[in-house]
Amino acid sequence: MRVLDVVMSFPGIALAAVLVLAMSTRLPMVPVIIIATAVVYTPQLTRVVRANVLAQFGEDYVAASKVMG
Repeated sequence: MRVLDVVMSFPGIALAAVLVLAMSTRLPMVPVIIIATAVVYTPQLTRVVRANVLAQFGEDYVAASKVMG
């Protein structure tokens, strides 16, 4: 999670611009934009998924399934 915190500390558009500039010399432009977008939005999606998973661990059906084996 610390790596995601570092990525989220930079403004998204600036991070995407830096990634596009760094990778545009070696790759075609469309894959570079896709990779930059994925890198910028992955931390936000990861936090949402992690919060939902942690919330589900407290539910009764999780404890019941652990008891059942």
